[in-house]
Amino acid sequence: MVLYTLKSSIVIEPTHLGKEFETVLYNKLSEAMLGSCDREHGYITNIVDIVNYENFISNATSQVIFSITYIAECIKPTIGDKVDAKVLSITTDGIFCVIHNRCKTLIPMTKLHDRYSRNVTRDGTIINKQTSTDVIEVGSVIRVEVVNTRYDNKQYSCIAVVI
Repeated sequence: MVLYTLKSSIVIEPTHLGKEFETVLYNKLSEAMLGSCDREHGYITNIVDIVNYENFISNATSQVIFSITYIAECIKPTIGDKVDAKVLSITTDGIFCVIHNRCKTLIPMTKLHDRYSRNVTRDGTIINKQTSTDVIEVGSVIRVEVVNTRYDNKQYSCIAVVI
């Protein structure tokens, strides 16, 4: 995870501008930004701190708009990352999994390490050729290396290999 200083604008109704205002500001910022993704920073996983904020009143709606500078933890999948992936499904095309609890990842059957059978069993598992105890199945957590990433429609997707 990497820390970034980011800026966002949040609308808060005037009725929420009481004693607990800063808590409301943090909660609204978290609600709007946690899990969001952009090409430069990746996925926002945590709002660490609000550094600064300025406010103004909208002439059109009379809502209070806050321009907030904050520090956020972000995760961006990068080629060469070695991470744990949770297996979501196994098909004849490959293993579909998720990394960083957010990023959809495909391990193509053609990229599966030689130690694994490229044939999916009837119950949807892939078996290690050398030891029948080492299997990949739905729910397994496997170690992968990201070999390609793609950003589209405010999310990343990856191609990986089992390591």
